[in-house]
Amino acid sequence: MSASAGGQTYYFRAGAPEGGVFLGQLRAASADEALGLLRQKGFQPLRLELRPIRDAWFNREISVGSSNRLTTAECESFCRELALLLASGIAVMDAIAILLPSQRRGSRPARFATALRYGLRLGRSLSQAIESSDFRMPTDFLPVMRAGEETGLLPAALTMLAESYADANRFARAYSSALAYPALLLCVSILVFGLIAFLVAPNLASLFTSMDRPVPFAISALAGGASFVGGNLLATGVVMLCVLAAIGGASAAIGRRLHAVLFRVPFVGDAMRWSASRRFAATLRLYLSSNVPVATALPNALISAGFPGGPEQARRLADRVRGGARLSTSLDGTVFLPPKLIHMIAVGESGGRMVEVLGAVVTEAKNRFEQRMALVSALLAPILILIVGFLIGTVIFSVFSALLDINEVVL
Repeated sequence: MSASAGGQTYYFRAGAPEGGVFLGQLRAASADEALGLLRQKGFQPLRLELRPIRDAWFNREISVGSSNRLTTAECESFCRELALLLASGIAVMDAIAILLPSQRRGSRPARFATALRYGLRLGRSLSQAIESSDFRMPTDFLPVMRAGEETGLLPAALTMLAESYADANRFARAYSSALAYPALLLCVSILVFGLIAFLVAPNLASLFTSMDRPVPFAISALAGGASFVGGNLLATGVVMLCVLAAIGGASAAIGRRLHAVLFRVPFVGDAMRWSASRRFAATLRLYLSSNVPVATALPNALISAGFPGGPEQARRLADRVRGGARLSTSLDGTVFLPPKLIHMIAVGESGGRMVEVLGAVVTEAKNRFEQRMALVSALLAPILILIVGFLIGTVIFSVFSALLDINEVVL
């Protein structure tokens, strides 16, 4: 499918006039012109990108197919396509009906869209249908969706979510690439530990014992561990399965605790603070651009940000603002919001330009987040390689020290 020779190439996914979903490309001077060309030919645009739209298996997040947890990649696709449909003037109910045939049958997005359509038919709003769908998604998904509905800016809220999830997916792919070699090294080290523990350590331990010499701690620990696992293989397997089941059952609580801990980790916590600050500023900007009072908008904005202790902190800050305190003064007591952003908010309050300043805060937070994540991804792989190398080196040093001791005794 082609249009004018000028402009740039746009790749699209759209509902075809004869039914089904069509993937193609066209040239246009702008995205609006590309959308107009598609609609003129009877297509219903679902997605429009400047790069080819791929759905390869290696770009998907690993998750159990039958689970009710939407990945960030699935949320990004849903938000981007729904925003495009709503921006075209299509009602939410009709937009969900258009989205449904484009999803793979029986997949999580298809079941999620079906649940939303059922909720909308019962007269619920989109956020209420999402809440009652029994699907789990990122913490900022529902609060931002609710903010978009309450302000009448649902397409803008969906676009903001799609951009946020796109950044998260991009950095997740960067992390996967950075961690590929350390993961391979870790697997090799586990294999080496197993071979030493089951084949080398028992022989060395018995040799030291026969020579009436103390067994080195590392050799003794490896030999004892191998002996225990070999003698209780079934019990060890059952215990491991029980531990994995317990971790899976408490995954939500563990995730919240881990999230709070990561906020305090150097470099990683800094990046997470900037990411959460971006979501906070973008959600608050949605409300304020629709003349919603700050005290009313603040709780939902803080919850969508994903700060640890969000609901409790949101209630306290909202009470301060309702009591007459300025927003910047109330935020000054928080631990996780960067001081620079609080200063920018104070400037916006003083000049009566909060919406414009919050837009600048979103841009600043995004840039800082990308800088921090680039630093973390650059440092993470070398640090893990050093840790794994240290563990392997310690075991090998212990084995060779034992061999040297035996050699000295023989000589």
